Amino acid sequence: MPDRQDAMCQVTNWYDANNTKIIMVCGVIALLACLKHDMQSQSHRNTVIPRNWTYQVNLNTATTRELENLPQIGPVMAQRIVEFRRHLPNKKFSRINQLQHIRGIGDKTFNTIAPFLVLPRPE
Repeated sequence: MPDRQDAMCQVTNWYDANNTKIIMVCGVIALLACLKHDMQSQSHRNTVIPRNWTYQVNLNTATTRELENLPQIGPVMAQRIVEFRRHLPNKKFSRINQLQHIRGIGDKTFNTIAPFLVLPRPE
């Protein structure tokens, strides 16, 4: 009988070792897929803006989707801008440079997006 038990142990050890390898390979594949998706979703933030691009956003009416079209602005930052706007008097920006009070918008980001922002003149 020891031969049969030894054979069973060898089969079990082989199965466990191969299962572990398969699980590790699947984990690596899943990780690579997540990294690829993350890199693709962030690639639009670092693209060079053509000089003749005339896209402009009204800072007081822009949706998060519209703000995401700006360079260096992703979904999280767009949401921060909209939330900040909700807490302003009359829920409107009075000056574009108020954006610099939002966490994550420093001089570099502000200078990049400012040319694409407009505010209607008060009547």
